[in-house]
Amino acid sequence: MLMMLIYGYIFAIKVANVESFELIEFKGKLYEFPQFAYTSTSLRNLVLSGCKLSPSGSVNWSNLLSLSIRNQKLKEGVVGKVLSGCPNLECLELYHVWGIHHLEICSVKLTKLIIEEYMDGKLEILAPYVHHLQILGSCKGIRLHQINVASLITAVLDYSNFDENLEEELSYLKEFLHGVAHVENLELGPWCIECLSILELKGWQSQPSSRKFLKLNAGMESLFFPGICSFLQSSSDLETLVIDSVDDRSRDLLSRYTDEDEQVKRFETHILIAHCHI
Repeated sequence: MLMMLIYGYIFAIKVANVESFELIEFKGKLYEFPQFAYTSTSLRNLVLSGCKLSPSGSVNWSNLLSLSIRNQKLKEGVVGKVLSGCPNLECLELYHVWGIHHLEICSVKLTKLIIEEYMDGKLEILAPYVHHLQILGSCKGIRLHQINVASLITAVLDYSNFDENLEEELSYLKEFLHGVAHVENLELGPWCIECLSILELKGWQSQPSSRKFLKLNAGMESLFFPGICSFLQSSSDLETLVIDSVDDRSRDLLSRYTDEDEQVKRFETHILIAHCHI
């Protein structure tokens, strides 16, 4: 099977000069990405799933625009080495990868970064030129280097983490929101909004922002109201608000981390405020 994959890749790259290629593991088996494949200059879009990346020499994907790395363990330094050989890369997607805890993106052309299903401890992101950032799925411990995300225009934080150490994740979320306070377009998922409710009930207030567009994917349960109202109060320059109702299945974060009587009191206050502004 491995030889068939190699021959297929040789034909696709060396003979057909394909621009888009997707290599996926077969029945859960991981394959060593062949060394000759790191110098395929015809490629523009590449998806690698379950392939062990370990370039022994330099990487030359000079025309690559989009790279998706999925379902694999990465070594520290490998991503940087790969990116150094992709001078024209515009979009990088990391889906269910582990083994790295530091991601630095220095290319001016790489403006879109998508991270999904990252659960391997802490990941610090330094991305001074990225315009569009998405953090999706089950993720934990992702941190932005706050002085190095000034170019962000759009941020989508639609992730969740049901790890036991919620206090740590709340701290990271506060850092995240501080780091994206300047973005024009922001989208938040239901877990983030519920965490905002917890933070608000604990007395934390979101800092003023300059966002113009805000999308909130939230349930219509009252437990979401403190987080929604608190965030709206910090969005004085807002021009467009979208609230997209999502699955309102029972959530118990607030019941575990706040006093029930305090919840009821604060919920009633926020409901009254919401009615007054309708």
